[in-house]
Amino acid sequence: VLHVICQHNCPKAHKLHYFLIFFVIAGEAPAVKKEMQDVTTKLGEAAQLTCQIVGRPLPDIKWYRFGKELVQSRKYKMSSDGRNHTLTVITDEQEDEGLYTCMATNDVGEIETSGKLLLQAPPQFHPGFPLKEKYYAGAGGTLRLHVVYIGRPVPAITWFYGNKPLRGSETSLGILNQLSSGTDRAKKSCQMVKRSRYRNSRVDTTS
Repeated sequence: VLHVICQHNCPKAHKLHYFLIFFVIAGEAPAVKKEMQDVTTKLGEAAQLTCQIVGRPLPDIKWYRFGKELVQSRKYKMSSDGRNHTLTVITDEQEDEGLYTCMATNDVGEIETSGKLLLQAPPQFHPGFPLKEKYYAGAGGTLRLHVVYIGRPVPAITWFYGNKPLRGSETSLGILNQLSSGTDRAKKSCQMVKRSRYRNSRVDTTS
């Protein structure tokens, strides 16, 4: 509400008259003019998520990742011109992937829009879970190898016995049948190839 006082001079009555005028300015709840889009970028590069939200009075803008509010830091940079709102993420780990949300709030209401950040990275074995050079198994026993890998798109896994790629039942039975009596050594290699599909980055393979 805006108050304005006006003065009027009346010469005949030698009096001044004052009038109080009220102007009512209607507020507008925040409204999304352009939804946030999913963004794909390479691991190690800066990613930008943007959206357009307007409102009167200008809404307060906050950013969230999986429901947790983000604060301005070396990793997260927020900027806004009152209409266009941008979050810049410095990606330095695969866990930076996820759902990001921009929420706008003013005295009239609130609204939000969300988008996913997807990261691309070349395939590699997780340095925290290295594979051994040799594995030992008793005759007739089961050898189970656990491989933890990193990569986006998610790599396809191929196992080899010597130079021979393993398939289906060979992976679980064929090699064990070739182990001699007593304790023998089974030397294997694992090769990763990219594929254009996303899922969790842990694989549990039985050999």
